[in-house]
Amino acid sequence: MKGDDQNSLFLPKWAILICLSLIFLGASSRMLVMGTGSYLNQSAENASLAGALDVSEGKNIFPDKTVIPFRLYTYTPMHAWIVGNLIKPFNNSNLMARVYLVRLFSLFCLIAIYILLWRYYVSPLGTSLLIFLISLALSVSELANYALTARNDFLAILFEIAAGAIFLSWIKSKKSWQLSLFPLLC
Repeated sequence: MKGDDQNSLFLPKWAILICLSLIFLGASSRMLVMGTGSYLNQSAENASLAGALDVSEGKNIFPDKTVIPFRLYTYTPMHAWIVGNLIKPFNNSNLMARVYLVRLFSLFCLIAIYILLWRYYVSPLGTSLLIFLISLALSVSELANYALTARNDFLAILFEIAAGAIFLSWIKSKKSWQLSLFPLLC
């Protein structure tokens, strides 16, 4: 046990793991309350959510602007198209179930971001998993505000980080298919 204490940053490893567990528990409970609530943040998630639901129902996300009620979709269509097609099999579900599916997609994007960051950016530098988990614990409380919303932010960030990871892989392996994927993800 004494050897474990000397390898840690400033606390014994068991104390750090308990602190990390409490931080993740607090952030995940916050995400659960925000993500499963029936409150829809009209300013932040209305357009993304409406676009994804319109695509899943086969509607045009850029409707005729002369028809009332007027609604403007202000985002690029990729988020609406990807998420809308993923939730299309669940069109018979009620509206809130489909809203939760769109929100869950953002959480999966966040988890994929963390996996890519570890695999391609942090791990090759020789950084310990404990340091990475501490940085995740510090960032997850802020990201909990967005992780279970229908906004398109995490999909865009995921594509950018994946593009960087593919470019780093291409530098190491010089495989042309990796370089051809890079501009598609940017």
